[in-house]
Amino acid sequence: MTHRPVSSAEKSTSVQSRQL
Repeated sequence: MTHRPVSSAEKSTSVQSRQL
């Protein structure tokens, strides 16, 4: 995974994926 600017919506989905 590379660090790239993401929108708040996309960031929320990333957080949920990490929690799962």
